[in-house]
Amino acid sequence: TGKLLGVDTASSFSEVYELARKEFGTPDFYLFTGDISQDETEDSYKRMAEMVKDAGAPCYFLPGNHDRRSEMSRGLLGSSSPFRTDRRVIVGKWQIILLDSLVEGEVGGRLEEQELKFVKECLEDQPELYTLICLHHHPVAMGAAWLDQIGVDNGNELLQLIDNRPSVR
Repeated sequence: TGKLLGVDTASSFSEVYELARKEFGTPDFYLFTGDISQDETEDSYKRMAEMVKDAGAPCYFLPGNHDRRSEMSRGLLGSSSPFRTDRRVIVGKWQIILLDSLVEGEVGGRLEEQELKFVKECLEDQPELYTLICLHHHPVAMGAAWLDQIGVDNGNELLQLIDNRPSVR
C-alpha cells in the first residue's frame, strides 16, 4: 500500500509491465537493475516474483541501494519464480554482465575486487561478443549534483577495464 512521491509503484509497475507485454510480446529476458523494494522486506520481493510469475522469459536481477541482498534472494527465488541468479547472460552475439554495486546500508555504490575480476574474465573469455555491462549505481558523473553523490566510488576502475575494448557498447 506504500507510495513513492504519491505514486502507487506496484500498480504503476503492473500497468507498464502489461502494456509492454501487450505491445511487444515476450522478450528474450527481463532485467531488473535494482531498487525493486522500497521497504526491503522479503515479502515485497515475493510480491514482485508473483507479479511476473507468468513472464514467459527468465528474469535477472541485481541489487540497488534500496535493496537488501538476503531478503531479495529469498523473496525472488521461490520454486515457481522466473527469477534467475545468473550474472552473465549470453544471447546471440551479446553478453550481458550483471554487477553488484550495493554497499549495504549506504546510498552510494562500490565495485568490489571480485566484481571487477568477473568483468575482466567475461571480456577475455569471449572477446568477440558485444558486451552490455549493467549495474545499479552509475560509474561516471551524470552532471547532477544530487545524483553524482551516489555513484560508484571506484567507477574509474571499471572504466579502465573496458577502455580500448570495442566490444563493450
